[in-house]
Amino acid sequence: METMESDNRVNALDCNAPLFVVGCYRSGTSLLRLILNAHSKIYIGGETGYIPIFGAQLNAFGDLSIDSNLFTLLHEINKYLKRRVHGWEKLPSAEVIIKRLKKRTFQDIVMNINAYFNTKSTVEIWGDKTPLYVNSIIFLGKLFPISKFINIVRDGRDVAVSALRAKLGGTNLADISLEWNECVLNGMLAERYFGPDRVMTVRYEDLVSDPKKTLLTICNYLKINYEESMLQYYASSDAQTASNIKHHGNVAKPIFSDSVGGYKKTLKQDQRKALELYMWNTLMTYGYDLEFDFMPPPPRYRRYLALLHSWVNLILRSTLLKFTRRIWAPHKKIEANNVLREK
Repeated sequence: METMESDNRVNALDCNAPLFVVGCYRSGTSLLRLILNAHSKIYIGGETGYIPIFGAQLNAFGDLSIDSNLFTLLHEINKYLKRRVHGWEKLPSAEVIIKRLKKRTFQDIVMNINAYFNTKSTVEIWGDKTPLYVNSIIFLGKLFPISKFINIVRDGRDVAVSALRAKLGGTNLADISLEWNECVLNGMLAERYFGPDRVMTVRYEDLVSDPKKTLLTICNYLKINYEESMLQYYASSDAQTASNIKHHGNVAKPIFSDSVGGYKKTLKQDQRKALELYMWNTLMTYGYDLEFDFMPPPPRYRRYLALLHSWVNLILRSTLLKFTRRIWAPHKKIEANNVLREK
């Protein structure tokens, strides 16, 4: 049952200042979310997926100060989460969320949904952990003008092995390597665009090999004090629940670095060489050593080549988004109006 106390916990936060934890899948975003949530002043909600989709379609829903428009938007978001995203089955109806809103804005809707299950009264930072939002950082950064991002990067060769085991992402090494490149390069582009004050890049290997040092740096970035409880994340009920998902089984254990470089034992030589051929430029940009000899350009050109690749991806994604708006928005408006008539 909803209480005034739970409403106040959310409404005391700034809806324009979320913290997004992003990165390619199988890069440690779930681990980092649990570590951050073990801090008394942080609450990061689970994966959502809807924010850039609906954020790009806001004009289709009209003025949100009008009850019917606000209900339509919330109804569509609610339906999206319950049908497509694991873990949101207990999210209440649109009517319940509307009563919690302090402002009738998309940003306030997102905050009230993401922080709905927060039970801590000391939270000052709220956020979202959806890995593939790494491809939408620039859009989200403009939508939430004082938001921050932690982009976690992991060796793409280890990501490929982990993704194949978990059956996530691409179905082969080539597809996974291309997706990893896109995520990492888009994160790099966003960091260049917003600067280090809003986008922080963390290497997974640094997090698991020297967690306290890495977490001190993260806390400094967030302007909060480090808490030892962050390293006890695995004892939380949140971690125990997450570990029930097969590919998140290790989050209920203390941090370990055994998986770093695990691809060397798992992949054959020709597979490792093929991965490096796809990834070498991005791997070297983030300080990962190569096993095989290539003829890379001088270091001063590597980052520019990587950024050029990312710009091309961004242009292609933008073109696709414009096309999607024309097809998707009118259809959703009609569907939402039908829901209102039924009510």
